[in-house]
Amino acid sequence: MKKYLFILFISLSPIILLAQRGYYSIDSTTYIGIKLIDGGNSNFKIIQIRKGEKKIQYSPDQIISYGFDDKHFYKAFPININGGQERYFFQLLVLGKVNLYYAFIEGEKKYFLSDRTHLNPIEIPQILNNNKIFVDSLLVDCPAALKNIPYVRTRKNDLIRYIKDYNSCANRPFLRPRYGFSFGPTWYNLFAANTLRSYSIADNMHALNFSVNVFADIPFGVINLSFHPELNFETSRASMAFNDGNDYDLVLNFNTISVPLYLRYTILKNKFSPFFQIGPVYSRNIRNESTLFQYETSGNVVFTKISDSPVLQDDLAGFSIGTGVILNYGSKHSMFADFNYSKLYNFEQMYDLLNYNKFSFRIGIML
Repeated sequence: MKKYLFILFISLSPIILLAQRGYYSIDSTTYIGIKLIDGGNSNFKIIQIRKGEKKIQYSPDQIISYGFDDKHFYKAFPININGGQERYFFQLLVLGKVNLYYAFIEGEKKYFLSDRTHLNPIEIPQILNNNKIFVDSLLVDCPAALKNIPYVRTRKNDLIRYIKDYNSCANRPFLRPRYGFSFGPTWYNLFAANTLRSYSIADNMHALNFSVNVFADIPFGVINLSFHPELNFETSRASMAFNDGNDYDLVLNFNTISVPLYLRYTILKNKFSPFFQIGPVYSRNIRNESTLFQYETSGNVVFTKISDSPVLQDDLAGFSIGTGVILNYGSKHSMFADFNYSKLYNFEQMYDLLNYNKFSFRIGIML
């Protein structure tokens, strides 16, 4: 095993070295194909270069800019710190009409903007919406983007999305953290978890019931992805009569709390913003009642045998996928409708247990 790991490491090592190759510039001279050492947060204060067995360091006072082959680009700028000026390397995040930079300075993450009229980047305030002077000095010529400023947090992914929209003057709302609630009907289809049953149900059981839920929608990444967890409460009742040599009635009553954990992608538009979501779901039956009535006829007498053995486990898990549309995403309150399909399985596929899939349609409001 060690032999194979060694061969794998040797085969990958040229790729690892190549990933660290880059360039640096001093005055009007640029050196390319050098081996840069990625020092993490130290990249903002020094550049480390490997030459053979030696490691050479340069400061922002010595080098104008440097970058890795994976497109990470750093440029040196002065910044006011404690009443004096120091030079740091700033990482370029967005290049365009307005440039967005990032630097880790004295233990803090800081973000900066620059344009053609500002030689050095200007630090973005923590609450962008409350600093009219900053906004008026850099972000003035795209009204469609300006109206989204109240929703922009001073975080890397938010700022990258916003500055890209601003540079292209995209006329669309801004993805932001939201929460809300919804309600609607849920249609269940219950089916055998195992074909080797002590009795057979001729057809699947169907039921139409009701559900309510609360949710959060938390953006992440530089594209319009969000983490969308939900907490659903569903009340369900189903019954079915069938014959398997004897007559049977199966009656189910179960109340469920389910927790889908969706990954959602939203296509942001001013009026109608469609979205798609997929993720795992866990379900817990807080009420789980199953009653099987078995009828046997002897002459003119009907005997009834009742079994209360559950046909659903308390815990089920599966997956869910869905789609929907949000109305007026950019407003303070937004209505939406969605349609989801879920399939849930008992943790143990035992005899006489039921799995189920469900279709839900809901309408709700996002705050």
